[in-house]
Amino acid sequence: MALPTYDEVIAKWDPVLGLEVHVELNTQSKMFCSCATEFGGAPNTQTCPVCLALPGALPVVNEKAIESTILIGLALNCKIAPYSRFARKNYFYPDMPKNFQISQYDEPICFDGYVDVEIETEEGPKQFRIEIERVHMEEDTGKSLHVGGATGRIHGADYSLLDYNRAGIPLVEIVTKIVPGTGKYAPEVAKAYVAELRDILRGLKVSDVKMEQGSLRCDANVSLKPIGSEVLGTRSETKNVNSLRSIERAIRGEMIRHAELLNDGKKVKQETRHFQEDTGLTRSGRSKEQAEDYRYFPDPDLVPVTPLASWIEELRATLPERPSLRRKRIKEEWNVPDKEMAAMINADVLDIVEATVLLGADPTKARTWWLGEISRIANEKELPIAELAITPAHVAELVELVAKGDLTDKLARQVVEGVVAGEGTPSEVVAKRGIKVVNDDGALMAAIEKVCAEQAETAEKVRGGHLPAGRVPGQRRRAGRRFAPRRVVLRGAPRELRARRCAAPARRPARWHGVRVRHAHRADVQFLDAFMDRSVTAASPVNAVAVLSRADEIGAGRLDAMESSARIAARYEQDPQLRGLCAAVVRLLLREDASGRLGFSPLQAPVAQAYLRARGLPTADFDSLVFVPDWERPESLPPLLRSEGALAAADEPGGICRVLSWLRILPRAWTDASYRGIARVRGVFGPPSSEPPADVPAWEKRFVR
Repeated sequence: MALPTYDEVIAKWDPVLGLEVHVELNTQSKMFCSCATEFGGAPNTQTCPVCLALPGALPVVNEKAIESTILIGLALNCKIAPYSRFARKNYFYPDMPKNFQISQYDEPICFDGYVDVEIETEEGPKQFRIEIERVHMEEDTGKSLHVGGATGRIHGADYSLLDYNRAGIPLVEIVTKIVPGTGKYAPEVAKAYVAELRDILRGLKVSDVKMEQGSLRCDANVSLKPIGSEVLGTRSETKNVNSLRSIERAIRGEMIRHAELLNDGKKVKQETRHFQEDTGLTRSGRSKEQAEDYRYFPDPDLVPVTPLASWIEELRATLPERPSLRRKRIKEEWNVPDKEMAAMINADVLDIVEATVLLGADPTKARTWWLGEISRIANEKELPIAELAITPAHVAELVELVAKGDLTDKLARQVVEGVVAGEGTPSEVVAKRGIKVVNDDGALMAAIEKVCAEQAETAEKVRGGHLPAGRVPGQRRRAGRRFAPRRVVLRGAPRELRARRCAAPARRPARWHGVRVRHAHRADVQFLDAFMDRSVTAASPVNAVAVLSRADEIGAGRLDAMESSARIAARYEQDPQLRGLCAAVVRLLLREDASGRLGFSPLQAPVAQAYLRARGLPTADFDSLVFVPDWERPESLPPLLRSEGALAAADEPGGICRVLSWLRILPRAWTDASYRGIARVRGVFGPPSSEPPADVPAWEKRFVR
């Protein structure tokens, strides 16, 4: 029988879930000894006689681990047991030196709790209650490294290595009761539950909850029963799933696998399984048909845990605001759109933005800086935003400087770069780089006169109307993207032009036909290039000369000259000769992509902006092609940028584009350098034809706005 679809599965079968989440606590020492718990240490350097189970070594329980576990239980609405004790769970594993694991069995420290999660359904937001059976303490095992073989598992390996650094790390296991009634939303409910747990634990500061490092991992139990039946099916347990996306995929895949077996009249084996990230499927582990009894018995070396009621209440008083309620409050107080709220959560900057706002910054400005320029720098450096040398205090000061008029947004981006580079606070960077905005008319006019005197020949050309029409100085055209001035503030310019808004007209859809305009002469291009030099464009007086001169040429001295310039700049966008290499590449991909797999969108289009925000990428001043594997699900796969994105786009159509695939053997730094070089000189490749691609059916539908 063919593999059933997910819709066919949920039409016949009702899923039942059971989730076990393991959390490594961020204590300074291990659960029963004083060994360090730092992640990534050299193998077997964080061990002692206790965690190696040498004869005569006796364990002593970590008080901080007990405190953290009680906090977790309280946050999950659990009851705290006045009496609990540790037991020995007997089994043989080479990565557990004692041949037993110290855990809690019949008397856990926390029990009978619940967590409410909310997901979006076809009927709108829907809440599910996940009941918690127990929260108990135990110790983590060591780590096995299986060398050789194709899977990285013990089966087929040539030999195994053991690292006992992790043996004895304080571990908390959160076990749910049976979770029925989720129906077709079972994968989404499981993902939402683990996400809520992660947020709660992060808020409690009891774990770093880094799923990629194994600090938080989930065992997903799945079974199917016929719809309407009360008889539970046989469950399988997918072990150590270490990402939210993988949890959803693993449960969905197991539901389909179970349904295939049951539809064929076969039985589901009770066993552990291992999730394969590359395929989205699971692989059989070990049978658990006869694994109900681990011979638990009380550990004779450890005293019972009997927390005082007064201590529990003291801990209860320290609980932070529940993350879901906090997000709802912040969303309402700041009036944050849903997509921007999701972007802050996905980029893990909500705490940082809130800290910035508490220092007096405007909420909109604060999140714009953290999600925009700062996020861009973090992506380039391949670092978490929190690890950059910029703090909420720095951003609050930056917002204040911009609000006072001491900085423009463009200059503020330079200040951010300086702060991240370690040049000091925003005020110190402004002073060192001398980039404070000049508000003195006299100083500006003196600077203009000086520039004109030093470049007399150029100034004469400007007076004669020989400034090029290709672009307004101070604006750049990258990869076919328009940077027409939507707001031009000329501080220090003549009073009648100062702080005038230059609102570009509504943007028209891109067309292959455009208006022919006059183009720059060689001398004009050289003049423009001078303005594009970093050392020159940083000086606002020089930019003022160029912009005002161009406005005078276009507007013939009228007060609405800036608006006229903006309208003309908007028309330049429609000129096929100004699109450069970008349009040529798009036409090539359209022609080669016979299957219609590729779609295209300008970076400033709403769908592209929403995607960039959801991924925590900058939505302005972005200088890279972005290849999106699945733009409808921003959380699913990360985007590919620069040369990586270009090669991925070339791979999709096949044909002549596929020959570029061999470039992947080169180092990423080399291909990125080539990408940037081609982008800088794209004009030499010649303008694309102004005719539409007649050989591509319905090519207009391939452009998403």
